[in-house]
Amino acid sequence: MNFTMEDIERIKASCDYIEMIKQLKRIGVLACNYDVTTGVFTYYGDNKHVLTEPSNGLQLTPEIEVNPDAVQNAVEKITQGLINYEDFCHEVALAGVFSWEVNLELLHIEYKNKEGQVLMRELIPSFAD
Repeated sequence: MNFTMEDIERIKASCDYIEMIKQLKRIGVLACNYDVTTGVFTYYGDNKHVLTEPSNGLQLTPEIEVNPDAVQNAVEKITQGLINYEDFCHEVALAGVFSWEVNLELLHIEYKNKEGQVLMRELIPSFAD
């Protein structure tokens, strides 16, 4: 059975970060991609199953010149709860991030520039399934 947008919305609304990752994996999400310029998340599953979430309204224009240190700083701040999601999106856009991909199989997040080059790879803490 393929996951639905309702499944994803329910999980995102009811879980902390680690539990959300567990639940997304449980329903079959293999990866998701966030496009900073459109504010759109796209979710990928088995058998080419793809769902695109409507824009969250954060349609930002990232800087062309990248600043990997600023990406790292923004990731640290959101991980520590010092900034909210919207502020995080603004900070990584200013640092040159155009998208990020969450890989639930390899348990990492890759922040990418306009050309798709990885600026930073963040490891997702592992957990028992």
